[in-house]
Amino acid sequence: IALLKIWIKFEKYLGEVFINYSLGNASERQYLPELKICFEDETQFNAFMLEGSKKYVEYIKKIEKLSKYIFRKNPFDIILKDVDRKNLFEQMRAIRNYIVHESEESKRKLINICFDGKEERFIEPNDFLKRKSRNNEKSYYTLYIELIYDVIEGVNEEIDA
Repeated sequence: IALLKIWIKFEKYLGEVFINYSLGNASERQYLPELKICFEDETQFNAFMLEGSKKYVEYIKKIEKLSKYIFRKNPFDIILKDVDRKNLFEQMRAIRNYIVHESEESKRKLINICFDGKEERFIEPNDFLKRKSRNNEKSYYTLYIELIYDVIEGVNEEIDA
């Protein structure tokens, strides 16, 4: 449950950074990614982001799909192009979705992403998070928290992904 709360805050934070940068505003550290396209204001940006009659914007999906078209040097490449970070990010998302939905589909995705598609290896997220990763001495929980910290640092200043 702790990871779920952290993920939700992290997801919200990334959405806020995405909006802020897309509107031409600098980060806390005065990093300002160059834009390929400019939005007049937040209303125009939101109209661009909303799909159909949806009232909620899934910013993580929008970041994955559209950020490369908005920014010349994409500040979100830290989670989109770096294979290790992307894998951890996808694992966290699968855990979050399984905890929230508890559906067969979310369980299947969790097994595919975190357990190499082997159903017999499946354990509940709480036990999985305590487990040490295969090629690291750290627990998965620690790796995910470090990833969140790393990504927050990375999107707030110009770094190479």
